Amino acid sequence: MTHLSQQQLVDLNQSLRCEWLEPNGLGGWASSTVSGAHTRRYHGLLVAAVQPPVDRRVLLSRLDETLHLMDGPVELTTSLFPGAVQPEGYQWLTEFSTDPVATFHYRIGDIVFVRTIAAVHGRNATIIRYHLAQAQAPARLELRPLYAGRDYHQLVRANDDITRTGDFTDDVFSYAPYEGQTAVRLHVPGSRFSTSDHWYYNYQYPREEERGLDSEEDLFSPGLLTVIMRPGETLTVVAAADDGDLEGEALYQREIQRRSQRSCPPLLQDDPVGRRLVQAADAFLVRRGDERATILAGYHWFADWGRDTMISLPGICLVTGRFDEARRVLQAFAD
Repeated sequence: MTHLSQQQLVDLNQSLRCEWLEPNGLGGWASSTVSGAHTRRYHGLLVAAVQPPVDRRVLLSRLDETLHLMDGPVELTTSLFPGAVQPEGYQWLTEFSTDPVATFHYRIGDIVFVRTIAAVHGRNATIIRYHLAQAQAPARLELRPLYAGRDYHQLVRANDDITRTGDFTDDVFSYAPYEGQTAVRLHVPGSRFSTSDHWYYNYQYPREEERGLDSEEDLFSPGLLTVIMRPGETLTVVAAADDGDLEGEALYQREIQRRSQRSCPPLLQDDPVGRRLVQAADAFLVRRGDERATILAGYHWFADWGRDTMISLPGICLVTGRFDEARRVLQAFAD
C-alpha cells in the first residue's frame, strides 16, 4: 500500500503532487493531496454522485481543523492562496498511508494526532475519524466546514445567493449551500456549534492552472463545530448527502470489514502488484441506477464510456471473479 515518510511529507512540492482518493462505489469520492491542500477543482471531502455515477457535485469541500492545546492553537490544514501558503499544517505530518484507508499522522511536540478518511461504499457519505493517540491533557478540536455546493466541473465565487445558516440539532449540523440543493448532514458527536459565517477568498488550484483553466475559488463557512477530546479518545465524524445512518464508528468498522473481505484470485495472491490491482479495480466498478453496474473510465472527471468499459471489463470483473457485476455491467449497456 502507498506509504509516505515524514521527509516526503514536509517537502510541500512533493506532498502537493501526491494525491489520494477514496471512491464511494457510486461515482463520487473524497479526495485531495496528502498535504491537505486542494490542487484541483475536483478535490473535496464529499463529492456526491447525485444520479450515480454522474451529476457529481462538490458539496463539502473541506473541514479546516485546529487543535487547541495548552501551548496554544495548532492548525492542521494546508491551503494555497495567491503568493502564500496559510496555514501550513503539512509541517506537522509524520506519516501518510492508504492502509486500510487514507491515514494521516501528526506530531506536535509530544502530542500524536491521527486522522483517517474513508468513503462509505454505496453511499454519498464520508467518514472522518480523529484519534488523539498521545497527549498529556485534553485538547479542543475546532472544525470549520467549508462548502462549495457546485457541479464538479465548475468553480464558485462569493455571491449573495448562498445560504447563511443551517440547523444544528442533536450533534448534527444540516446545511444546503443553495436553495433546492441536497443538504449535507455533518454529525460530530459531543460537539457545539457557533455561528461564524464568512466567505474565504481566492483558494488556488495549481493543477487547474497547469491545464489552462480557471484556478481560483471562494468557499463559504456558516460556522464552527468544537468538541473536547481526551487522551486516547477517538472522534468519528460523518458527512452525508443522503438520509442514511450517521453512526460513524459502526459505519467505519463495516467499511473496513468490507474491504478486508475482498477476494484475490489464487494466481495473484503471492503477487503484490497483482493484489494491488485487484484492490484498485474496486474503485472503478460502480453502480448505475438501482440494479445495474458500470465501470468508470478514470478519476477525477471521466464517467462511463462503452468502449472503455468493454476493454476493461475482462480485467476488472472476470479475472477478479466478479461475475455477477460483469453481468450487471453488460445488462446496463444492453439497455
